[in-house]
Amino acid sequence: MKIAITMYMINNLGGIVNHLENCAHGFRELGHTVHYYILTPKKAPTKNPDISGLKRKDGWTQGAFGIFHQYNGWRLDKKWYLSYKDEELAKRSADVLSKYDMILWEMPVPRKNVENKGNPHWLHLYGSCDKNVSVFRDGHLFTYPHITAVLKYFDGFGCNHVCGYRIAKNIATPRALIFSPHDTSKKYKKKYNQRTPGFLSLQTFKGWKHVDDLIRAIPYMPAHLKKYVAGGGIEYAYMTSKDKCKPEYFARKKEDPDYIGKDGTERIFNRAMDYGMNWLGWIIEAKRDRILKSVRCLIDPSWNKSFAKHGDHFNRVTTDGMLQGCIPVARNLGVADNAKGEGVIFTPNKNYIMIPYNATPREFADIVDYANSLKPNEAHFIQHNNFRLLQHFDRVRVAQQYIDMANGKSTGFFGKLEKGSTNVKLITDGEKDLVEFFGKQRSKKGISSFIK
Repeated sequence: MKIAITMYMINNLGGIVNHLENCAHGFRELGHTVHYYILTPKKAPTKNPDISGLKRKDGWTQGAFGIFHQYNGWRLDKKWYLSYKDEELAKRSADVLSKYDMILWEMPVPRKNVENKGNPHWLHLYGSCDKNVSVFRDGHLFTYPHITAVLKYFDGFGCNHVCGYRIAKNIATPRALIFSPHDTSKKYKKKYNQRTPGFLSLQTFKGWKHVDDLIRAIPYMPAHLKKYVAGGGIEYAYMTSKDKCKPEYFARKKEDPDYIGKDGTERIFNRAMDYGMNWLGWIIEAKRDRILKSVRCLIDPSWNKSFAKHGDHFNRVTTDGMLQGCIPVARNLGVADNAKGEGVIFTPNKNYIMIPYNATPREFADIVDYANSLKPNEAHFIQHNNFRLLQHFDRVRVAQQYIDMANGKSTGFFGKLEKGSTNVKLITDGEKDLVEFFGKQRSKKGISSFIK
């Protein structure tokens, strides 16, 4: 089968990069031909990119389709860009996509960003291929209600988390719980007590990732722990900015009741560095895995009350840690939707060590210390349970699940396709966005004419 993977570009790609790369490898390992297209509201480039100055030390690495960066995405040859700058270019792009047997849309629709304002031509990209499935990776459905204009073209949505799975009941398209894909053939089973006490935390710095919670806790952690922190993003820029650092990124008693200094005089980032934080910035997968193989824990500080109202959500780096035998340390309102931290997938002390979402920095640090001081049998129990879970994240299995969904077969973690009904507010908000933001001429029938 000939499969296209498409991607509308956004800032802060983060784990989307790894998701797309591993889906591509999974399809290829099943014997399919896979191509990747970047969908752009601009004209497609006329020249291939100059990649001579892009170095591994700066986070660039070779992937399934070319060189890529965790934050900046791919540098592809010009033929892999499809433009929807105007109606004619969008229809040409749709014609290219019509040559494929299936399309996996990494994002179902473009985001409402400045590059897409006044441009409704992306609507012409849909309908040229018979089988269309999309990744549904978050709880932000109601921020892109214009999805309702193209629902009729999709055979299914693969929801990466329980949170997304439950919120997708608001659209009349079949859905399945399909986890983010990984290469699970490379499990690393080094025993816990043979590892260095310490952790890696790798995140795109966004508000709901709460990396600042971890950084505030580092001064309270034992000196002997290795404290590797990696990533970057908009909140990192604020955190380290000379003149735009947010007030909450200075140490103060409001966020840290045990802080004994003068409020607003120390940056939390600098304070963490003084107490042994090993800041790595963006790193390639190989370096990430080398560190994960050496330390005892992987910390995911993320939590989100809004997401937790719908269900569990977690970052793919948690699975990266599980693959390398690390003990995940995560938040109750991250991997679960309740104070006890008991999720559909993860359970405290069975799959991970829990940090309450409202823990103080000192409490956070104490739990990290505990997670690095487990008895060998306690650590082995968690490692064993997580190795068993990893079968659901295997990239070949995930790739086949998207194909099964495109063919209307029951699939995913729950072994079924479930279909909701399109929320009325989503429909009305979608019509409003199409007209007022994207500049589409209002239909006499309204957006309801698009709905299945």
